[in-house]
Amino acid sequence: MQLDSRSRLIMEMLLRDSYVTSKALMEDQNITKRQLTYSLSKINEYLKMKGFPKISRSKTGMFVVPDELYAQHHQSKSLDHRENYFTEEQRRLVIILMTLTSSEELSLVHFSSELSVSKNTILNDLKKLREYVQDFEVSFIYNRIGGYVITGDESEVRKLLISIVRECMEMDQGDHFIQQYGHIKEADIKDISSKLTNIENRLQLKFTDEQLAVMPYIIASILRRVRLGYSIENFQLRYEEIADTKEYLATEELFSDYQVVSTNERLYIALHLLSTTLHSSEYVDDNVLPKIKDAIEMFLIEFERQACVVLKDKNQLISQLLLHATPAYYRIKYNLSELNPVDISFTNDFKELHYLVKQTLLPFAKLFDQPIPESEIIYFSILIGGWLTKQGDYVTEKVKAVVVCPHGTSISKMLMNTLKRMFPDFIFLGALSLREFQEFTEEYNVVFTNIPLETTKHQYYINKFPTNSEWRKLQKVVVNDLFGYTSQTPDLDLIMQMIEENASVHDKEKLERELLSYFYGSQETSQFDLSVAKPDLAQMMQPEFVQFRDNMKDWKEALELAALPLIENGIIKSEYRDSVIQSYNYESDYLFLGDKTVIPHTDPENGALKMGMSFLIVKSGVHFSKERKAHLIVLLSAIDREQHLKALLQLADISQNEKQINRIISSDSYQEVQEWTKQFIGSESDKEKHI
Repeated sequence: MQLDSRSRLIMEMLLRDSYVTSKALMEDQNITKRQLTYSLSKINEYLKMKGFPKISRSKTGMFVVPDELYAQHHQSKSLDHRENYFTEEQRRLVIILMTLTSSEELSLVHFSSELSVSKNTILNDLKKLREYVQDFEVSFIYNRIGGYVITGDESEVRKLLISIVRECMEMDQGDHFIQQYGHIKEADIKDISSKLTNIENRLQLKFTDEQLAVMPYIIASILRRVRLGYSIENFQLRYEEIADTKEYLATEELFSDYQVVSTNERLYIALHLLSTTLHSSEYVDDNVLPKIKDAIEMFLIEFERQACVVLKDKNQLISQLLLHATPAYYRIKYNLSELNPVDISFTNDFKELHYLVKQTLLPFAKLFDQPIPESEIIYFSILIGGWLTKQGDYVTEKVKAVVVCPHGTSISKMLMNTLKRMFPDFIFLGALSLREFQEFTEEYNVVFTNIPLETTKHQYYINKFPTNSEWRKLQKVVVNDLFGYTSQTPDLDLIMQMIEENASVHDKEKLERELLSYFYGSQETSQFDLSVAKPDLAQMMQPEFVQFRDNMKDWKEALELAALPLIENGIIKSEYRDSVIQSYNYESDYLFLGDKTVIPHTDPENGALKMGMSFLIVKSGVHFSKERKAHLIVLLSAIDREQHLKALLQLADISQNEKQINRIISSDSYQEVQEWTKQFIGSESDKEKHI
């Protein structure tokens, strides 16, 4: 085999001009960075075989071509480009293709003869190849009866085969390579390509150019395995999920002339069509699983919140995301994501964006009983990043902040919630403990902390319970440090000092609140007025709002009962209850606090009149999601973002304490519930005093 024409041309360009850039080489040859890297590796292996020094790179990224290579090139014909030569990587591809698709018994002689190298070279290749295939959970072995074979579950063998086909197609003239060593006929490729084009028209979709070029070779390679007698047996494929799709019907048409292809194999091929990346589709919005679309919409809402952006033309963005999410659903569910590779180096260029996407993609992740593969998350990041760039938003330009607090989740959450409102354009990456911060690897610009930290970034110290004036001072300092200007707002502390020195103040807190409202407006008063006393959980838990039941028919009946005392006491309108029931998502468990508490609520505009909580204890529990039962149902009415926070955070702490929540659930009277609640609140308060 000759050194391919692309690699030969690249080497000629380097020998003519060593100052040529990678970008110029890629543009000249119309290739990707990955293809250029492959060609350079191939050139250096060729030079090594010929006894020439390799072409390297300097620290600045420039190519370094040794002088003796120039001399040899210009003074002799030593670099005979017509000589057949396989790189080590190509030998690996040949051996695997031959082993997976050959109908004859293979020995060292077959490989040595086909590759024109010694048996020792082949033995060395086989040693590395055995390690390589282990990642696919298959084995490369030799037995006296069958020669060299690749063994393992056929679904895993297929993954290896498809991966090798994709890798070959990245090569120059890779299609001919697969045909020769994968025993594929050109007539079969043309036939499958024609049928795939018909499928595109029939299904009103369009595959990407890359997928349309690769799929005929993948399908032909699978058919080769089928003809050799290998079949899918243990592949965990749900017939009912695939058989009714248009892709399966299209597969029936694709294999109408192939009697050898069983129903199981047709389902397998249909799954690959379902999991193939699309360029466009006219039917995806009508036929995609509703739960996928719901998950994407929830993901975008959470992303907007955490990234502090507003995504424009959201319906159009959802349609684009569905083109990826729909095939991704099948890839993830059936472990095919590794067959849809992506350049992982993306995460270094868009690290902050990728981190935010990963954090907010939870609604989509809940569709599976396994983590979303990194390659799939990267695809989502690429799509979101492209959309933000188009509308002129850049996450990388926003200030990234973290909150470090060693005093428990309640305090850190309270601090971060307030900081988010003080700095609405900041991206808050999380509330961390000291240990979590020391292990934190994401990029950030600002850290708010209760304790001194070792960091070169902007660091701002805040008390566990800052006063109004401390919050305002913090805001001024941060804005001045980061943006170079000071907010021209009145100094409330100085004004209070002047008033106290010249007049008698009967109610200092009331005066401060009224001045704060005058200078900053009612919204700002709510934003910073954390020192105003807020009711704790025990105070919210009045006798008329606590109910006990042994069991309930369903979650709707539980919500109706929980709403009664709030309606009767003028806390909410009946419309609020109806809105909670109507909007409740039984498919999700995101409203659970801990394992046994659920806290349903809705927008205050739907009928909240006052702040309040209703507590319904159901001894046997009632399903508030398909998988989880709630024993404590707390219906919340919140008229602002602050007044209920203290009680809510205490409820969260109790709900996440297994011993304490069990005590409350097993209580038989309001007095017992109150006693356990007050005891827990008091003990937590004492702990914080000693931290």
